[in-house]
Amino acid sequence: MTEWFYKVVPTKATYDDTRLLAKKSGFLWRAAHAKSEALVELVKGPALGDLMHFYFVEQRRAPRPVGTYELVGTEGHPHAAWFGEQIEGTALFRVTNAGFAAQLRTFGDYKEDPVLEVFTGWLLKPGAVVPPPLPPALVLGRATHLDKR
Repeated sequence: MTEWFYKVVPTKATYDDTRLLAKKSGFLWRAAHAKSEALVELVKGPALGDLMHFYFVEQRRAPRPVGTYELVGTEGHPHAAWFGEQIEGTALFRVTNAGFAAQLRTFGDYKEDPVLEVFTGWLLKPGAVVPPPLPPALVLGRATHLDKR
């Protein structure tokens, strides 16, 4: 098991929307492919069973932890029927439920993966660990960032 720090920024959804999506739906949106259609480098690292310490970072605010989550597959996920197959080479899954996909569209800037043409993301199970402080090197910058602990 590897532990990861994942920093999200408010370009796609608000802190409250991101937190509720993680807590209530066990889901963290992340496209697998870039607009260039190449697999996004940062999604190749995390594996099922890894822990993700997940933070929301906004300018002029202290980083807010969203929580620590285990990356899981559909087996045992409370909303397993919402998701399809795992994306090869990643721990991401396809969203196959039309109702959940419609909910993701309401967040405004969440987009379907440009290659797969469906929403994709990590499936989450709450961890029993309090997130450690976000490393200072990850606080700066406006981009989403993922790094090993």
